[in-house]
Amino acid sequence: MIEWFTNHSLLLLLAAATITSICWLFQANGRLNFKSWQVVTLGVAHTCLGVLAVKAFAIIEGFGDLSVVGNMSLFGGMALLPIFYGTLARKGHRDTRDVFDVLTMSLVMTLFFARINCIISGCCIGAFIPGTGLRWPTRELEMAYDAVFLAICIPRVYRGEMRGQMFPLYMVSYGVFRFITEFLRVSAASAGAFHIAHLWAGIAVVLGASILVEMRQQTDRKERKVRV
Repeated sequence: MIEWFTNHSLLLLLAAATITSICWLFQANGRLNFKSWQVVTLGVAHTCLGVLAVKAFAIIEGFGDLSVVGNMSLFGGMALLPIFYGTLARKGHRDTRDVFDVLTMSLVMTLFFARINCIISGCCIGAFIPGTGLRWPTRELEMAYDAVFLAICIPRVYRGEMRGQMFPLYMVSYGVFRFITEFLRVSAASAGAFHIAHLWAGIAVVLGASILVEMRQQTDRKERKVRV
């Protein structure tokens, strides 16, 4: 039984992520106003596209090397899924801010389950803590980050607060988190202290912060026009 679970852990965890995402989408459907069958379809599609995104980004990191197709780069969800979010908002005639806010929570939920699979499969391990035979618990720390992010942001998304800010907040916070924890991880892509993930993390922070600043400036301009 344990061997069967280990061999099928990724599929089981993706199924759990999909169910969790669908439950969340039903809860937050007041922001999206989809029919029930559309909510279920969206939950399944989001998981499938997320898997494709992280695998595609792993190939991009490998400069097109298809031998890494079995690998995953979790930055792929952040980099590629916004294309899906924007298309869904435009074609579905939904507010882009609502689509991004709600689906950002689904993305983080899926990545939480992905890190569980990392623990089971033994990948993405932390480096050894100097002077001990123990490793830094980088995967567990990332799961803790996901849980805290969801705990803080889900109530705000549900209440419609901070509209449009959840994805850039995720970019900034996850970028900072990964930039720090990458120093504690083993990476096959680099023998030194800096890994390619440091680059993606830095880009995520800069882009996310830029979006938040622009949104703040747009709000200020609207408020000035109202006062005038």
